[in-house]
Amino acid sequence: MKRLIIVFTMTILLFTSCLGPSNRILVSYYPAQCWATAWEELWFEENDKTMTDWYALSENQRLDIIETYVEDELNVGVFEIHHYPLPPDRGVCAACGCPRGEHYELLIEERNLDLMQFNGFSLVEEEE
Repeated sequence: MKRLIIVFTMTILLFTSCLGPSNRILVSYYPAQCWATAWEELWFEENDKTMTDWYALSENQRLDIIETYVEDELNVGVFEIHHYPLPPDRGVCAACGCPRGEHYELLIEERNLDLMQFNGFSLVEEEE
């Protein structure tokens, strides 16, 4: 009987650990023309690099830098991170403050939304 209880308990724990928590949300960030993001500025400073060097990095290298920044500097866990071109309905212009033509989406815990919004991220649902 003890074995049955242990096996049952372990099965329940294994099953529930595989389920994704329902408190995860998707946030996005649209870098603007003329201004470096906080993670770019930190990377420039730590590596004595420029924006030209940033664009020479692979997409995966840039995503790693962003994820590290969010996790280490903002203390927010990132479950997934993706890079996308701007949606067709969002225009790009050369003026400062206009979107660069790309955006990032990060899957985070909902409890960190206020902090992420304070740091320039938007809730994806609010964008639609």
